[in-house]
Amino acid sequence: MTAVKRFGIHPLCALIPEPDADDFARLRAAIKQDGLRQPITLYENKILDGRSRYRACREAKVAPRFELYTGKDPLGFVLAMNLERRHLTQSQKALVAGRWRI
Repeated sequence: MTAVKRFGIHPLCALIPEPDADDFARLRAAIKQDGLRQPITLYENKILDGRSRYRACREAKVAPRFELYTGKDPLGFVLAMNLERRHLTQSQKALVAGRWRI
């Protein structure tokens, strides 16, 4: 893997809990085997969506791909990309809502 700039995590991305160790290991293995299927989304020069994919790419030595968020509702984007896609429990979803008061 060529050198990749290290990106910080956008505060909106940090609203979403990270996957547990087993889920992350499966993600890393899938990226190592099949490559990165969905690009990592950047906003304000930080990761808005895809921090686990970014970490998995780094650990699996797979070059990450990036896209810039150009919409007008970054919070809505983060929620849409994560609340239904990820296997979050109801209490985790409530925690996200409480963090941002949504």
